[in-house]
Amino acid sequence: MNIAGYRINLDALLARMIYRWSGRALAAAIIVSITVGLASGLIPPFWRESATFAIVAAPGARVQVDDRSWPHTVYSGAHTVHATMPDGRSAWADIILDASQALTLTLPTGLAEPRERFLPPAAPGSHIAQVWWADGAWRVQSVQNPLPAAQQSPAQTAGVTPTPQPGQIVAVSAAGMERLPTLDAYAGLADQVHVHNRLIEAVYRPNANRGFTDRATGTIEVRGWGAAWTTPISAPLSLLRFAPDGSALLEAEQLPSGGQQVYLITKANIRTPVVAVPGQIARLSWRPDSRAVVIHSLQAEHLTLTLLRLAPTMLAAAIADLPSTSYAGAIVPLTWDAGGLLWLAPDPDGASFLWSAPLSSLIPERQRALEGRALTRLGDGSLRVLTIRDDRVVIGRYQDAIFIGEAMLPRLPLAPDLVGLWQGSELLLQSGDQAWLLDLPEGDG
Repeated sequence: MNIAGYRINLDALLARMIYRWSGRALAAAIIVSITVGLASGLIPPFWRESATFAIVAAPGARVQVDDRSWPHTVYSGAHTVHATMPDGRSAWADIILDASQALTLTLPTGLAEPRERFLPPAAPGSHIAQVWWADGAWRVQSVQNPLPAAQQSPAQTAGVTPTPQPGQIVAVSAAGMERLPTLDAYAGLADQVHVHNRLIEAVYRPNANRGFTDRATGTIEVRGWGAAWTTPISAPLSLLRFAPDGSALLEAEQLPSGGQQVYLITKANIRTPVVAVPGQIARLSWRPDSRAVVIHSLQAEHLTLTLLRLAPTMLAAAIADLPSTSYAGAIVPLTWDAGGLLWLAPDPDGASFLWSAPLSSLIPERQRALEGRALTRLGDGSLRVLTIRDDRVVIGRYQDAIFIGEAMLPRLPLAPDLVGLWQGSELLLQSGDQAWLLDLPEGDG
């Protein structure tokens, strides 16, 4: 090469430079090159055996394994798989491959960004105590905040407990928010459900010669069953709740020894005692076909689940005893399938497991280790959960023991009592006295 009249021999210059490298510098350069090659994937981990791995994703999805476009050769060990749809939806999974393993991973399309709504209390100075699904909507019960000690009346400071003021219940659905004045007027000792556009109501009426606060005697009146049924009671009433199809009414009365006695009232005006539960009933979780219901009862720091089967014959059994402080609003992650009930709860060692109880026997069975704060069964038989992973609230599903993420919810708190209920594409979450409603559209299949 000639530059400005000077002849430069590049081959000799390069040879002279390499000749002057010390052995230590040359070894360091080789080590750095190998490290960069291994980290970037240019040098495969040849000391590990290759694995048989296949990925099934939706048409149009961009699939990457360890940040490299798929397909390419994979070896045994830990890998990260990510599939992204053109509209931005994604699904991801962390897997561990064995050399002798043949794995086929099916990735869903992922979920569109959920529409998140914060549910406010009914009025200033109140907070949300309970949220449950009934009559095609979420019923939100708000109660007054406790007064500070400085504002309590002399009767309160002397240890006399006044009659609590009734809360307010509203129904929240896609159509908007609606007040339920009947339930408020009877301080919650009432219920209503629509069946084929016909309203069925049940209300508690105390004896005329006693005040409403004395619930020891009175009658339960049901309207909409073809005749106005009236059932007398002789113990303090604590609960009235219709089955989803309106064919039966559950009633609970306070027992003198503590706990509550649950009765079933049918259209024939037959009142049958079915089960006694400990403590106070906090909520009911009905099976959609009204064949069974889970009774959540609180006593001290214990939350007891009692499974009650109504058909073909009545049968009841306590299936779980849980720490109440871990479940806001006494909500337990559960769902129904064709065989019975599924729920998530810790075992005696504190590890979270999936449990089941078939309606045929009501005997609880531990299935497998599974983390989750909300649980539902999808149409393809897989389980979808809301869980906390790597300090993030994540929604995903399980393929056997592999968790596949589908959406992240960064605005939700990482609270230890965060728990939720699924109803179709809607997810109700509660933590303490706060509640959120999330719409989770699936998008294109």
